[in-house]
Amino acid sequence: MEEELSSIEPSQEQMDQLLLHYQSGRMKEFEDLAVYLTKSFPSHQMGWKALGVAFKQTGRLSEAIGPIK
Repeated sequence: MEEELSSIEPSQEQMDQLLLHYQSGRMKEFEDLAVYLTKSFPSHQMGWKALGVAFKQTGRLSEAIGPIK
């Protein structure tokens, strides 16, 4: 079961790194990791939400709508 979960959701380390980039204001790294997460784990909502936040924080409001939904 644990192997199955690792293939459908990001690791805790990846989630921690995502949060750290955001909290540190490193929007480029935050966005890059969000893109990676959405491609690697398309069913996991956190990557999509993070990507929407990255778009919003960098002034791309129209691009933010899709991932946030």
